[in-house]
Amino acid sequence: MSAENRPKRIAFFLYESRELSTYPTITNAAELLARDGYQVDIYLPEHMLCDIQIPGITLIHSSRANSADYIRSTLRRLQKSKAAYDFFFAAYFEGLAIAALAQKLSTKRTKRILRTPIVYLSMELIYGDYAHELETILKDPATKRYRRLLFLLRLVEMTEALWSRLPAMIARPFQKIRDSQGIGRVASARYHRSVLDETLSVAREAVAFSIVQDEHRESVLRREFDFVDRTVRLPNSYIGFEYGASDFAKRRFGVPGGKKIVLYSGAVERGFGSEFFKLPGQLGEDFVLIVNAYSRDGYLNELRGELSGDLESGRLILNDTLLSDADYEQLVQSSRICLAWYGPPDDGDDNMFYLGLSSGKMNRYLACGRPVIVPDYYFGYRELMQETGAGIACSRVAEIAPAIMKIDENYDSYRQHVKTFFESELEFETCFQGVLDEMRRTTQEASQ
Repeated sequence: MSAENRPKRIAFFLYESRELSTYPTITNAAELLARDGYQVDIYLPEHMLCDIQIPGITLIHSSRANSADYIRSTLRRLQKSKAAYDFFFAAYFEGLAIAALAQKLSTKRTKRILRTPIVYLSMELIYGDYAHELETILKDPATKRYRRLLFLLRLVEMTEALWSRLPAMIARPFQKIRDSQGIGRVASARYHRSVLDETLSVAREAVAFSIVQDEHRESVLRREFDFVDRTVRLPNSYIGFEYGASDFAKRRFGVPGGKKIVLYSGAVERGFGSEFFKLPGQLGEDFVLIVNAYSRDGYLNELRGELSGDLESGRLILNDTLLSDADYEQLVQSSRICLAWYGPPDDGDDNMFYLGLSSGKMNRYLACGRPVIVPDYYFGYRELMQETGAGIACSRVAEIAPAIMKIDENYDSYRQHVKTFFESELEFETCFQGVLDEMRRTTQEASQ
């Protein structure tokens, strides 16, 4: 089938820790591309698979293991399928590595230079030590992983042009194991260079444009990667504005009618602090605090004993059961005011310090028309709230209760500001038009 007659096709590469439905940029972009006539394949590790049924979108299980295995398995799938893609949408470094190395794979197979345009989805910032991070994945000397290493090194020998730099990511941690086993030097010196360098060298030629959430994150991205040239700013947001109300909290958690719900969703782990849970006593009888949380270290369960009084009175509700996306949206619509709250970022953590419009938590609240309270120690949040009137920025937990009362007293005004801000700056479909425009520009340039 000629390129002109075959269906338009796009591959997404995404390796993350939560299920796909919790990444709105990916799911919304895929849906809009499918509407635009593309067949969209999303390559995922097993733990990210979910029940998304959207015409034109196929979820492909690529790996059951770690990120290194995800890269290798996805490349193998691409090689076997021989699918022709019009664009690669690459999220995180794993996606970028796959998209870049796949160019070499195609070039080797066809004996001519092939370039599938790469769209780099900047979901996280700062990968300066990524080579070291990938090395640590395979430090476990378990026999199964050791056999995987040997298999990978044999694969390197077979496809030298493609894999000439990949073993730098895995060979050094196993040097002592190889020596103790009497295996000796398995890979020659020419293999001991970084997949990071290989990826970036291809990216400089093949990345058509990059997607980043706002201007401040873009400035960090440009400092990090020299392949960043053309960019589209796309908030990590949602399609459409949902201004309605819901009685979900009453039906699911038994919240009495007439109560004003304050909602926090996110992690509650050590370092979060117990001061946050004093809010029910500071807000009075008209309010209920719902904490819809996950706790990987068990900290939330440890707090339950300390919070028994507020839990028994109904002023505090803790939910650690994962809600479906539809139920979560109804929970937000049940609330009056939402807390897009985060702890202080670590020193040097630009990804969090410049959180900005990458906050899916804040943007989901705003998409449902709910005023928000945010921390002002994240760059630009105080100015954002002052300029838009969509909520209040606080310096510490002790300021949250007074901020809630202020919003509550001027509620209609805040909600109107939320609507104006979301529809003008955050609505995903409107913002995504810039991505479609850049894709058309890229295609036109390639045909000239």
